[in-house]
Formats: sequence, structure tokens, C-alpha cells
Amino acid sequence: MALAEPLAQDETYPIAEVATGLILNPDDRNLWFATPKGGLGYFEPRSPYANKVYPPSVDFVGTAAVAAWPGQGAWTVAWKNTAAVVAQVNQEKWTSYDLGSKRISCYALRVVPLGDGVPNLVIPSPDVKCLTFCTSSGKISYSTQFNQGGFHGLAVPDEEKPEFIWLSCPSGKSLVSFQIDGGKFSEPMGLSDAPYEITFDASGKYIWIATAKKWLFRYEVKAGTIVTVPSMVVPHHLFPAADGTLWFTSLDGDSIGYVPPHASSATVISTAAGTGPGGLAMDYDGRLWVSLSGKKALLRIIRQQLVPTSGEEQSAPEGELFAEPLAVKATETDGSAVKGATVTFTLGDDRVVEFENGDLTFTDDTDELGLVSSPPLRALKGGSAKVRAEWKQTEALALFRHVEVQETVGTPDHVQYISGAGQQGAVKKEFTFPMKVRVLDAKGQAVSGASVTFTIQGPARFPDGETEAVVDAPVGIATSPAFTATGKTGNVQVAAVAVDAVVSVTMSQTVTPA
Repeated sequence: MALAEPLAQDETYPIAEVATGLILNPDDRNLWFATPKGGLGYFEPRSPYANKVYPPSVDFVGTAAVAAWPGQGAWTVAWKNTAAVVAQVNQEKWTSYDLGSKRISCYALRVVPLGDGVPNLVIPSPDVKCLTFCTSSGKISYSTQFNQGGFHGLAVPDEEKPEFIWLSCPSGKSLVSFQIDGGKFSEPMGLSDAPYEITFDASGKYIWIATAKKWLFRYEVKAGTIVTVPSMVVPHHLFPAADGTLWFTSLDGDSIGYVPPHASSATVISTAAGTGPGGLAMDYDGRLWVSLSGKKALLRIIRQQLVPTSGEEQSAPEGELFAEPLAVKATETDGSAVKGATVTFTLGDDRVVEFENGDLTFTDDTDELGLVSSPPLRALKGGSAKVRAEWKQTEALALFRHVEVQETVGTPDHVQYISGAGQQGAVKKEFTFPMKVRVLDAKGQAVSGASVTFTIQGPARFPDGETEAVVDAPVGIATSPAFTATGKTGNVQVAAVAVDAVVSVTMSQTVTPA
């Protein structure tokens, strides 16, 4: 565990009301928030940093839950007297739908396509032993009952059509999944402490679980294993950043915390006394924002970043040098460059790649532009290379994507059919499509420049009446010339043979009467 330097308080931006929950709306790229009175508002995270609040027509009691529904605006859950409602702002119009239930708590919301494919707002509550669903038109439905109790947190993997909704049940000290297609709850998984907020990490591999204690659980879904990650404060709202860092706030500790990838404990940053950090959201420029329950403002977090500027999305054949070196830029979260940052580039122990001198690591400092580059990179053996850069003075980490080594292509081994077989052509008419085949080596890699001979047996001919045509396969794919039926009907067999290949392909065609 570690305690970082306090945040600069001049990074707060005023808004019209105190904000509770916070979410990025992909439609307008603004940050939307709920208010303690059940209103909804937005903040523009860019100059001139405008904001606006849409209050309900009567006083409501709001919750910290807020969701962005693409094309349908921002949503929250609030109470009117003793009844629960769903509130929506779309096209600057405040609308509410009666949930038909008593006053309930709600700490998480998410729009999820259900079994019929129709998106619904999923509403968990610790006061109700089931899930509530709401369509964009306000139609309400419910899941089956869950006997252990109601739900506090909700987590859904970032997939187009997820299979499960994961839920935390504090009263049952358990984590449970809800099968979307089947509409059933799984057997609950017991925990040593009551779970509250939960979220998937950016990879979708882990679920982070906040408890009422000074630690988090990190649950690996497929393996079914749990790791405890200590913190100096009690974590509340959780936010998974794209770089693998988990961010959280602590209301009682006036602090913000984060767990970098692969870290075994959380680092905590203090905020001003009484600010009460709440919801977290990241804008489209990668800047992290926090709502403050003790102040009519949003707080922008300034942290260091390491961003790849060269070396991603490239490939090289075995034994060759890559076209680009690895390079990163060290910046603050606001984009300003950091000079003198010590950066170490590290290559995987599997030695898919190495630096030109044979080393697997290289360390250097950034220049006045915040940039630093590695020596040339050499491809050693086929596969995906594991490449990362780390900023020594911070916990910043950059992972390089799609650095690939192409295996050495062998000689032709077999011919693979692609298209053009099974056609019917009338006598003396040209067949509609040419025939295509692929030439592969023994490892299944395409062999560029291979020579392929197409040979016809039966009532069809290539141009000039030939029964044989030799073509090249520039990218491993050979396409036959056009071929025409003769004056006779019958079956046509076309063999495609590559020089040195041990397996060929025969394609059948049929000549029909005119």
C-alpha cells in the first residue's frame, strides 16, 4: 500500500448542483450525473466547460446510480414519496416512469440486451430480491426471485451480447450471475466479506469487488480464484481504466485510490477535507473525472501516462529487423510532456523478439518532448511478441499491441480450394466465375509466387481452346482464366496442381443444353 501526493485542488470545475453518480454519454461525449434531488445534468469536459441540470418537476430523492443509454439519453432511479421511479433526460426533456414498487435503494444501473435482443435498463436494489428491467418506453418487468436477498452492485462484460449479468448480494455475502437468455440465477459464490460495488476490468477477465473493509477482491472468472488487494481506505465507487488500472473513491476518507496492472496493493491519493469523492468517469480524451458529494464541482485527476508512439501494429519475417523501433511518450493526464522520465522497455522471455544487441531490456530517459525510443527490434521466431514499457518513477505502463513475427514460409505443400466449383454453364457459353485456389506450405501459410496449373478434362476450354493454363499465385492465391463450355454437354473436371505440392484440388463443373 502507498500514499501518493495530494491532488491539486485547482483541478475542480464548478457545476450547478452537487453530483452523485457520473457517466460518459457516447452520444454527446459529455459527462452526465445524477443529483441528490433526482435530477440529471451534464458537464462538458472541454473548454468552455459548460454544464446544465434538468431538475424534476417535483422534489424527488435521488440515488447515486446513473446510466447512459445510446440514443435514449441519461437515466437514473429516484423516489417520489414512497414510490420508485426511473428518470430520463433525452433531447432536453425530463421524463419519469413508475417502477410500481416502494421506495428502494439503487447503486448501479446498466443497459443490457435481454434474451429477445431488446435493450433494457437493468436495476438492482438491495431492497428487492429480484432484478427490475425497464425498456426505453417505460415498460417494466422483473426477474425471478433470488432467495438470499437483494443486490447492490452490477457488472457486465463489455460485449455486444453478453451471456451473464454479475451481481453482488451483501446480505448473502455472495457473488451471483444471472443468465440473460435463460433468465435464471446461478448458485451463489460465498465470500468472506459482504460485497458491494463490482465491475469487470478492461480485459473482461477479472471482476473487482469492493467490500466494507479496507481491501478489494479480484475474482478471476474462468479460474474461479480470488485475490485480496489491500487498501488504506474503504473503496466505494469502482472504475476500470482501459490500461488495466482500477480506480476507486472513498467517501469517508476524502480520497481516491488506484490499483495498477499486476500491483498487489492500492495506492491512495488524498483530496481536500469534506470533498467526498463519488462517481468516476473517463472522458474521450482519456482524462479521469470525479463527482464530489461535498462540493458543487467535478474534480479532474492529473496522473502520468505512458503512450506508445511507434512500434505497434507491425510485423517482420523471422531473422529480420522491424521497420520501427519501440517508442513512447511520457505525459501528465492533461497531455503535457515529461522530460527525464526513466523508461524501461521489456521484451518477453519467450524470445519471439529481441533487441538488435541480443538484450531483452533497454532503459533510457525521455527528452524534452517526453519521447524515448528503443534500439532496433529483431524478429526471432513466429508468433505474437510480448512488449511493454514502464516508467520507473511512476506506476505507468504501456503495452504494445500486435507486434508479430511472421514464420518463414516453406515450399508448396498442398492446394486449398477457395471458390468457382459446382457451376452450371450452357453449351458454347462462358462460365460465370473463374476458379480460385490457395497454395499453402506444410504449416498452412500462404506461399506467394507459387506456380499453379489448371487442367480441364471434359467439354470446356480455356481461351484459344486450351485445356491447360499456368498461372502465378502472387499472394498465395491463383485464379484461373475464364473458361467456356464446348458444344457438348456433360461433366467437367478441373485439376489445380502446384509445383512441388503433394496435394492438389479437383473442381467439378457441368455443361447443360442451351
